[in-house]
Amino acid sequence: MRADLAREAASLGIADRVSFSGFLDGPDLRKLTESAHLFLHPSETPADGNREGVPNSMLEAMASGLPILATRHGGIPEAVEHSLSGFLAPERDHLALANAALHLTSNPAAYHQMAATARLHAEQKFERSRQTAILENLYSEAASRGVPPRHTFSRARIPAAS
Repeated sequence: MRADLAREAASLGIADRVSFSGFLDGPDLRKLTESAHLFLHPSETPADGNREGVPNSMLEAMASGLPILATRHGGIPEAVEHSLSGFLAPERDHLALANAALHLTSNPAAYHQMAATARLHAEQKFERSRQTAILENLYSEAASRGVPPRHTFSRARIPAAS
């Protein structure tokens, strides 16, 4: 895939302005994030119908103050508020994503507002202690209702061999 993307960049005449970092971790990832202006995440549903949840990389980008350009796919709309913390486009609508990037890069006020909103939204909605508290409340509510489990298993003794 990387070779295909490099060929595409060359054919478009933008190879000198595009880099493919590959996998990065720790300080190298932070350095790249700090140098970025946008976070592009154009997910698509594959033939098997598998859809991802909310991508951690997207939450990290939002927490770093990057506006998000992504597709309406899986759990992404749970994280990105369209036109507030980022732009959402239909899957495979690359033109809509490109237009959103052009809009943000040509409107500094809109860019800075969206970057600030992305960061605030990530901190308020997805911060670890907040997520833990939400999960604890859900467990407490379920336990207080005394709802029996949906699945019960028989404890009948079955001989291992006869």
